[in-house]
Amino acid sequence: HRFVEFCALAAVVQLLGAMDETLVSRIRDLLLADPDLGYRAVHLRLKNEPEFEGTSLKKVQTALQAIRSSGLADDKSQQQRPPWEVTDFGAKGRGVRALETISRGTIILRERPIMTMRFEMARDIMASCNDDMARQMTSGLSIEFATGEYAKLSGTDQAGFLELYDCAALFGVDVSSQPGLFSAKFWSNGVPGPPCASFPEEDDTVVCLKVARFNSSCKPNAIYTWHGSAKSGEVCIVATADISPNEEICVCYLPSDLLTDSTDERQAWTRETFGFSCQCQVCSPGPAAVLFEEHCSERRRLSEEIKKVVVNLCTAPAEAIASGLRAAESLLELLRANGYGTPAKLRVLGWEGYNMSVAGKSPEEEVQRWARLRHEAIVHEKGEASDEAQMAATIVGKPARNLGDLQRQDAQMRKLR
Repeated sequence: HRFVEFCALAAVVQLLGAMDETLVSRIRDLLLADPDLGYRAVHLRLKNEPEFEGTSLKKVQTALQAIRSSGLADDKSQQQRPPWEVTDFGAKGRGVRALETISRGTIILRERPIMTMRFEMARDIMASCNDDMARQMTSGLSIEFATGEYAKLSGTDQAGFLELYDCAALFGVDVSSQPGLFSAKFWSNGVPGPPCASFPEEDDTVVCLKVARFNSSCKPNAIYTWHGSAKSGEVCIVATADISPNEEICVCYLPSDLLTDSTDERQAWTRETFGFSCQCQVCSPGPAAVLFEEHCSERRRLSEEIKKVVVNLCTAPAEAIASGLRAAESLLELLRANGYGTPAKLRVLGWEGYNMSVAGKSPEEEVQRWARLRHEAIVHEKGEASDEAQMAATIVGKPARNLGDLQRQDAQMRKLR
């Protein structure tokens, strides 16, 4: 197998002439991690890697076409070997650790849900239970839904579902009867799924057997997000930072707007929602928690400074826009240097920087840099093939020149959501 792989790689390198073998190998690795990547998305990824930042778009396109034609991107044996495993983390219980280096932007896992609760049902249950988790678990509607969905599962998926953790005991809920247990398992492991058909700004709630194994951290190195349509899409775990071998891979259970709240506020949310106080590195007493709190305060300050400029962009003087852009640069540096750059945060910051740079008549290269930041974040959140990612890529290639262009582009983006 390795000899055949070597010959195929050599053939591609020979076909491309002077093209660096290292570049071919790197593009192949990106395709193995995410087979749906287009050449523009690959080019954007490479621009963030010092070794390849000067590689032209045409060179990437040629290499990608040759790799796909050769079958090098179809190495099933590597695709079937996940770069992670479920293991024990002592007092934290079981979680997921990396088996190899995982680069930022890599799709670590793709998984179709085994259960889906529509947004409208979840909304009605939570409203009737006053957002009380114990009441949600024991709600008649919840039990009816979970029991019905469990009955539809295969024997293997039923066994896997029953193996999942549930927080019923932490809320004093007795789940000795199976129907109650099914409901507790669902609410303890539900994550955001596809956008709701009737309310596109809201998500359905889904359960995935593998996704449920990832623990939470207030400084996560991965996110879970939905890629694709409601019918054929899947939950993806995407790396938001470079992850080292043996490092735990963590997502964040908290809504992104709570990540800059104080430790007490974040722990209060996890207690109310899941019955436990978060004990991640930045919530546990120590230097890391102190530094995180300082950074949270600075992030809030910079975000407020940027927001004041953006909401008054049409009337903001040049000095205010320049100050807003400096704040955006500082915030971007803080997010990247400390691993706080989740796609949700970078998408918003990219949009804000793009708007201010257009309004401030910055050089086109600067405008495109902010547009590129936004595009990359949307790709990580929604996938390269999503309509929003395609529109964001178009904006990178043809950025706005004035406020009128900005308004038209924003209107088009809102329609896609």
